[in-house]
Amino acid sequence: ATIDQLAANDECRVAVITGAGRGFCSGLDLTEPNPITADGALEFPRSGMRWQERIADLTAKIHRLRQPVIAAVNGPAYGGGLGIAAACDIRIASDSARFCTQFIKLGLGGCDIGVSYTLPRIVGAGQAFDMILTARVVDAEEALRIGLVTRLSAGSVVDDALAIAETLCGYGNFGLESTKQVLWANLEASSLDAALHVEN
Repeated sequence: ATIDQLAANDECRVAVITGAGRGFCSGLDLTEPNPITADGALEFPRSGMRWQERIADLTAKIHRLRQPVIAAVNGPAYGGGLGIAAACDIRIASDSARFCTQFIKLGLGGCDIGVSYTLPRIVGAGQAFDMILTARVVDAEEALRIGLVTRLSAGSVVDDALAIAETLCGYGNFGLESTKQVLWANLEASSLDAALHVEN
C-alpha cells in the first residue's frame, strides 16, 4: 500500500526502505503456506499462486517507482528481503547486514521474488549463480566487494541513506526520474546505438 501511495505522490522525490527492527527483512512467513489473504475463494494451490504473484509484484512495484529507492540494509536480508533490497536502485549496508537467497534451502526453487533477474544484473552471473544455488550467507564486507551494496555505513545506515537521498533531492525532478528510467532500460539495450537512442 505504501509503494502504491509513493507511486502517486508527486512531492516525494526519493524513497528509503529499511527494517523496523534488528533485521532488514527475513522474507515471507512460511509457517502459513495458504494465508487467508491470498484469495479465500480459491483452493490451494491456486490460492498460493495468487499469494505468490502478489508478493512477487512488490519487487516490480519498487523497481517501477519513478522515485529512486535506497535500501538501508540494517541487518539480515534473507529470501524476500534480499529480493526487496535487490529491487532498489541503491543499496547501502550496516556492519550487521547479511544477505541470503534462502529459497532453495526450503525445498523451493532457488529463484523467487525477482532475484533471478535483479541479482545477476547487480553482481554478475557468476556471483548470482553461486548465491542462488548454494544459498550461502554473504556478509556486509563481501556484499561490498562483489557490488551487492555500494557503501558500508560506519554509523547509522538510515542516516547515511537519508544523506544520499538529500543529495538526490538537490537535482531536478525530470533529471532524477528520467535518469533512473534510462539506467534500467539500458541494462536491456541491444547495442550502444540503442542505448544512445534511449538516452537522447
